Amino acid sequence: MPVPVKNLTTRLRFLVEAPSWAEYLPQALQEDLNNMFPHFGGVTTQENTASKMMATTELTGKVWRLSQDAEGCRQVQQFLDRAPTEDERSAIAQEFRGHVLKAVRCPYANFVLQKCIATLPPQHIAFMFDELLSKGTRGVSEVARHKYGCRIAQKLLDHGNTDQVTMMIDHLLPDSLALSKSPFGNFVMQQVSRYCSLEQRRRLLQSLMDNVYTLVQDQYAFGVVIKTISSTLRSHEDGLELDKKQLAKDLLHVPGLLQHLRGSRQGQQIGKLVLQMLSGAELEEAKHQLLGK
Repeated sequence: MPVPVKNLTTRLRFLVEAPSWAEYLPQALQEDLNNMFPHFGGVTTQENTASKMMATTELTGKVWRLSQDAEGCRQVQQFLDRAPTEDERSAIAQEFRGHVLKAVRCPYANFVLQKCIATLPPQHIAFMFDELLSKGTRGVSEVARHKYGCRIAQKLLDHGNTDQVTMMIDHLLPDSLALSKSPFGNFVMQQVSRYCSLEQRRRLLQSLMDNVYTLVQDQYAFGVVIKTISSTLRSHEDGLELDKKQLAKDLLHVPGLLQHLRGSRQGQQIGKLVLQMLSGAELEEAKHQLLGK
């Protein structure tokens, strides 16, 4: 498979539904798309999709069963997209009660769960947090590492309220190093760096900085380190100014780290932020490491 096509199919694999432009593809290419990504349930025009959408009464009591296969999960997602009221969407989500941990590992149901999370306010998805967190730190970590579960974890972090997100992050932080090195968990940890509280950020930074030189050489953990450091140095959060200066000094004093970071575009951006945080002899040393001056 040519590299451009391979890259495109890799990106499409993580979508919940076929992109809007897919209906304009030649019929042969639409068929190829449907074969490669059966969870889309078929590329159809808006008119055809509307005619095939199930009514509320047809879905009642059947959501969990339908969500576990390609055709059924497409129908439920279509309903969620076009359901006229929040109550109707909530009724669909409620049928996942008791099934959340199974749904996050299902190649089809995980897409419906993502759609529920994205289309409902936090109070309607609280039970999803409850079922996930009921398994403790180990259970949450396992979901975050899973190839489908990581998507659910990211969606919950994006759409939960502050209390829900804070509790979830508290369950993720004890395993932050292993998650950062995970091919799927690292994406969750990058989300954590966006939504963590000040106290949680300090805990995450401490964990990462204690192992920073090893982590930046890991293909997955590198993204977490870069995202966390960058978001911290750019933050205007109250109470973080001293932390930012200390972080810049810590980065400076890890042998060879700044030279390693300057090998990537993101690392170069961090280098510029570090220079803004330092002064005097430390600034000159940072310039020498980053710029060779």
